Amino acid sequence: MKNPLTLFLLIIASPFFGQQIDFVEYDLENGLHVILHQDNKAPVVVTSVLYHIGSKDEQKNRIGFAYFFEHLLFEGTQNNERGKWFTI
Repeated sequence: MKNPLTLFLLIIASPFFGQQIDFVEYDLENGLHVILHQDNKAPVVVTSVLYHIGSKDEQKNRIGFAYFFEHLLFEGTQNNERGKWFTI
């Protein structure tokens, strides 16, 4: 695209041409937030689980420590060699 105006218009208009995905969303009694979407175009089942992790007392200027320490575990400890956590 050599015309910057055309590129700009495509970027601005792109949200209006995106896919519309129907889904059902609700919370279970145990607090689990569920989002369901059914697409019968292919005989495939996909499950995704996402966790909102971290301390409830985490300060906004000190976030990500749970994620950081999780990755430190993959490097090993005095009692578990590197990569051992993947086999446990």
